[in-house]
Amino acid sequence: MGSLPLQRSLNKARGEGYSVGIVERFIPFPKPWGHRVDLFGLFDAVAVRRDIPGVLGIQACRDADIAAHRDKAIAIHELEIWKAAGNRAVIWGWAFKVPRNPDGSRRRLHDGTNDSRKVWTVREIVL
Repeated sequence: MGSLPLQRSLNKARGEGYSVGIVERFIPFPKPWGHRVDLFGLFDAVAVRRDIPGVLGIQACRDADIAAHRDKAIAIHELEIWKAAGNRAVIWGWAFKVPRNPDGSRRRLHDGTNDSRKVWTVREIVL
């Protein structure tokens, strides 16, 4: 089983020197599965770093879901307040795919064949 987008996002933020906290809550109702609630309806995690002012709000999702999360976030009034207070907000969308060169071409191995190994890649949308 693969790791969840939130787990990958926590690892990414920690790797970049952030201290990270999960702010998504699990509500056990309605039974039997319950549901999850994000901070302000926006963020799964928040992160801080000594050398960067403000707080980074992180929404973690699959890459295919970025557009829906962006549209939802833009419609939430608290996002404007969050940014006006000097904080930042990002959506990190994760996909398991073959990595590409900056020009969009497939990477090649030393023997000249295309590299078909899939890796986790992240796409960042700054809100």
